Amino acid sequence: MNNVGKLLIGAVLIFGVISMKSFVSAEKGHEGHGEHHGEKAKSGSKKNVTVKGEVIDVTCYVTMDGKGEKHKPCGVTCLEKGLPVGIAEAKTGKVYLVMTQNHEPAIEELKGYMADQVTITGDIHEGNGLTLLLMTKVEKKK
Repeated sequence: MNNVGKLLIGAVLIFGVISMKSFVSAEKGHEGHGEHHGEKAKSGSKKNVTVKGEVIDVTCYVTMDGKGEKHKPCGVTCLEKGLPVGIAEAKTGKVYLVMTQNHEPAIEELKGYMADQVTITGDIHEGNGLTLLLMTKVEKKK
């Protein structure tokens, strides 16, 4: 294959990647997530639920029981690196992975509450061994 052919193939590949990236960006956070796949919400979905507990860095919480005020600086650093944020429910110890209503990690929304006792309101989705809390509101416990 000559250089013109290689250049043409390269241009087509680059255009394809850019087009796909634009498509994915446009799809991100869309209403009715999953409907375009023919999927419906699982039966474990609950609307407008309140969960009270500690904001945690899920990775450290699971791997080394990282929690509480002594873990706060590490937890903030982990969230800044993009690790998942969650809430450990005070009553049960159940861990919820917390995301925004746009299906994005709630890192920026919860980073300032690391290790604090809070109340998070949102929609819960349970399935495939995971509990997801799509947050609508967070308040620090008084």
